[in-house]
Amino acid sequence: MNTYQKVGSAEIHITSGTSQYAFVMSTPARDLMTRPATNRVKKEMASGDIYPWGTSNTWPQLLQKIIGKNTRLKAGLGFTAAQLLGGGIQAISSKMGTDGEPEAWKVFCRKGSFARQYEGLAARDLKTFYLSFVSVVLNEKGDRISYVKTQPTPFCRFSKPNEKGISEFVYVCASWDEVSSENDERVSKIRIIPNYYSPADALRGFSEQYEEREFIYVLRIPTDESIYPVPDYYSVIDHGWVDVSNDVPESKKWLFKNLTHVNYVIYIASWYWRKRYPDWITLERSQKPEDIAILRQRRQDEVKKINDYLTKKENNGKLIVADLFADYDRGILDKDADYRKAFTLEAVPQAKLEGNFLPDQQEADNQISFAIGLDPSTLGAAPGQSRQGGSDKRESFNISQVINYIFEQILLEVPYLIAEYNHMPDDIAFEIRRVTMQTQDKINPEDRQTAFAEKKTTPKNPKKDVN
Repeated sequence: MNTYQKVGSAEIHITSGTSQYAFVMSTPARDLMTRPATNRVKKEMASGDIYPWGTSNTWPQLLQKIIGKNTRLKAGLGFTAAQLLGGGIQAISSKMGTDGEPEAWKVFCRKGSFARQYEGLAARDLKTFYLSFVSVVLNEKGDRISYVKTQPTPFCRFSKPNEKGISEFVYVCASWDEVSSENDERVSKIRIIPNYYSPADALRGFSEQYEEREFIYVLRIPTDESIYPVPDYYSVIDHGWVDVSNDVPESKKWLFKNLTHVNYVIYIASWYWRKRYPDWITLERSQKPEDIAILRQRRQDEVKKINDYLTKKENNGKLIVADLFADYDRGILDKDADYRKAFTLEAVPQAKLEGNFLPDQQEADNQISFAIGLDPSTLGAAPGQSRQGGSDKRESFNISQVINYIFEQILLEVPYLIAEYNHMPDDIAFEIRRVTMQTQDKINPEDRQTAFAEKKTTPKNPKKDVN
């Protein structure tokens, strides 16, 4: 026997065969990403200047929903963003040596809340969307950058390319699911700073030519797409691995809720109601709404009594006494009567859920981790394991810092723009603070420190470096 139960967008398939249960997704995540636009949106997008992001112009919003529903994808992308940013962006000047940062850069970061307004948000957007929009705000005179702030990437849309194939503006709006025209009062139009050569010179030209003091600098990871990039990890969405990762816990949740909590089936004989209520047949035949309501309420009251008796904690261990009704239609004496049961109680066999599909979910999670460039050992113990060794974590952490080169260089473009435009020292350079994890025996004894030591100490029996 096969039965189906609708649970949100999933269709749960219960079968009496060898499998305990199975599930079928009726709305895969990839189908959400190609949701068609309404006729109004199509018309306004065709005649307007906004270059739509996806068929309904809500592609990044839909991607966010898919990411938000998957534990491994959401946490993993956040973790890769943290790996990319490391210890933050550091400015280096030969005049300052390697132990200090130029004072002008320190002041800019402190006054402009650089870490909060730019570093963390831009790193996360680059890892999630391969695209980040950074507002560069000038002072009133236009000769210095006062601060920068990262616009939420899902809020931003490019203008349609000009005859040279270049988008000149970015439209910013928090309600693209409701807005489809650049003329809406909720849409802001900001000019893009050309970044193919000397962005600082281009920004100076803009400050002299235009009155506005806010411009957009676009950070973009190179991909095959010309306007809006599609992240490399999107393949796990397109191929259904994210659906598998989501469906296993969703299916198990409803199976635990619906299957394991049904312990008994109660059969009530139809003649019982006529014996219990002498007017039952009269009410049943009348077919009046008020009489039908009375019958329905009587059924509910009776079922509630039985359910409370069987399920309430204070009734555990009680004895159930049930009468047998004698039918004298077939005989006169008791010994010749047909005794019939008014109630029949049957226990429901409980399904044994012994980790069905957990290996499939683990494989799906591994596929997701691979797609976003995250070694699963970095996050901690895998499902079904209590712990993992530190060596895997240490090496995966160190390797992750090597493979982020292109992301690092793109993230550093904005600091270089700020330094050049604000006339900071010519020799200033920027890098990501990195920490290489090592075991203690790889460090010279005289360099070892503890958090509680006031000065460097040498162990009594230091392990010598054989290299």
